Amino acid sequence: MTFLPIVQRELRVAARRRSTFQIRWWAALIALGLSFVSLAWAQAGGNRGAGNSVFGLLTFYVFGLCLLAGVLLTADALSEEKRLGTLGLLFLTDLHGYDVVLGKFMAQWLSAFYCLLALLPALALPVLLGGVTGGEFWRMVLALSNMLFFSLALGLFVSALGRDSRKTMGNTLWLLLLVSLALPLLAGIGAKISPSGAWTYLNLVTPFSPFANGAELRYVRQPSLFWDSLLASAGLAFFLLALASLVLPRAWQERAADPVRSRVQTSPLRARNITPAVVKARGALLSRNPVLWLTRDQLGTQWGAWIVVLFWGILVFAAVLIQPGETMTPVLASYAVLPFGFCLKLLFGLQAGRLFAESRRNGVLELLLCTPLTSGEIIRGQMFAVARAFCWPLVAFVWLLFAPIAIHLAATVIQANWHQTAIVMSGSLISLLYTARFGIDLWALCMFAMGLSLSLKRPQLTPAVTIIFVLMLPSVLSFCLLDMLADIVFISWGANQCRKDLRAIGQ
Repeated sequence: MTFLPIVQRELRVAARRRSTFQIRWWAALIALGLSFVSLAWAQAGGNRGAGNSVFGLLTFYVFGLCLLAGVLLTADALSEEKRLGTLGLLFLTDLHGYDVVLGKFMAQWLSAFYCLLALLPALALPVLLGGVTGGEFWRMVLALSNMLFFSLALGLFVSALGRDSRKTMGNTLWLLLLVSLALPLLAGIGAKISPSGAWTYLNLVTPFSPFANGAELRYVRQPSLFWDSLLASAGLAFFLLALASLVLPRAWQERAADPVRSRVQTSPLRARNITPAVVKARGALLSRNPVLWLTRDQLGTQWGAWIVVLFWGILVFAAVLIQPGETMTPVLASYAVLPFGFCLKLLFGLQAGRLFAESRRNGVLELLLCTPLTSGEIIRGQMFAVARAFCWPLVAFVWLLFAPIAIHLAATVIQANWHQTAIVMSGSLISLLYTARFGIDLWALCMFAMGLSLSLKRPQLTPAVTIIFVLMLPSVLSFCLLDMLADIVFISWGANQCRKDLRAIGQ
């Protein structure tokens, strides 16, 4: 029998695939363009350490792409095979679990690694400006490659355990954020509270530690921390691949329904949840838009968005208690809100085009096109479903942004301190600007994702392409508000795609 037959097949298929070469070309072209824009802006600002600042900016964005690689590429690799029923056919042969896992891993890793290789010349340009050493460049290359490997391995492990694409992608995202961001933060807080060497072990297993300690200043002080964390996180990634290989042959079958659970679900107590009010609400959705009624339960409750809003609310509450006044409002609206807003936009982008992509793959879209529904009604139903799922988390997020302003404004009005009132009103303009940009980003994500899910030959790539083009790339231009112009372009393109007749897709 051929050693690792699926790996060999996937490598041959990837070598003949046109997208393998196109992805490298476009990745290098976009990276060079962003590098020249960043260099020109740094030189225009008179920054003497332009090379170091541009190198840090570019490596930060590449690290973000490597972090999301597992969510976008491997989180649904094995679970999709389970839903299609093709995974069981593979295990009818002499294949083992590691054959399937390594084959899927190599199929996704090759394209992602080619993209990373194409980005390296752009990352090396700041070395010519000074401020970045050759050793620092190669350490960052190792750290980024390690992050990519870890992200893909974790996504494949979660995919081996799950079956639903939404759950596997969501679980992969939260696990990556936990291991890559929450563990270093917990280790830093714990080291300040109790100076114990046990907190350093948390930094060893996170792939963020090699990236953070690869800089020249930190590496010179403690080089062992970089290499130890690099080896430990890579070893954890290999362990996840081995664990996925052991779990997959035992987890691909669809389990039989639990009789006790089935009796609970069909009991009169369960049936009481379907009240006349629920029936009336569902009837209202049906009369409003049949597609909205059909997709009412596909997105479900966005608990991930509520978790982000919860942590954002805790931060706002702590900031108001620690430093009340008008000075905290610009800090919250300019810096503190950015990671939370990015997480919300990331979750929104993952779901915006999923309904159309799954409808094209499972044939639901063809069934809808056989009905008297028009293309506009179908598109509006999909848009209403996404908006209905994220409406209240987004409202709560924006309300928390303006809550400190409203409290301080009411206090100044009661005290008749009109000078402070004017200062608070001027400071609220920052929050208004962020809210406007946040809303335009969400609209661009929705329209671009829907347009891509209708036009791509492989609609499963819609979330990855949407996040890279709408969230990652325009954020480099956010300092001069050109990202809003890019959003307008994405909205126009998506609206143009959605105006087409959907019946032409199946031809």
